[in-house]
Amino acid sequence: MDTRPNKLLVNDLGAMVAFYKRELGAELQDLSDLYACLTVGDNVIEMMYGNSDTTALFLQFSTFDEMSECCDKAKNHMISKMRSQATNHQTTYRAEFEDIEQNRIVLLYHHLFVPEHIEVD
Repeated sequence: MDTRPNKLLVNDLGAMVAFYKRELGAELQDLSDLYACLTVGDNVIEMMYGNSDTTALFLQFSTFDEMSECCDKAKNHMISKMRSQATNHQTTYRAEFEDIEQNRIVLLYHHLFVPEHIEVD
């Protein structure tokens, strides 16, 4: 999993921190007058004051339950409900919602299929 923080320029830092805590269950890690650092599951979100255009953040979860819980919390702001796409070796679950500054937040979970044994000829 990618551990680099998602960076988001925001117009109203206090309102955005409150939104992410309330709607996603984010935990505040650090806060100053110009900066906030939050975590949602294994994802790190850094927010800074700045002139923001609409942005997209991608939050990847390590378990389906974590993603599902996040979707439940953000249900009032969902753009697209959770859907899945299966391939031979994995199923990808994806949902999207919009925050109060119209940033698109994409929630992802990849379920890999690992064979129990490998047959060799």
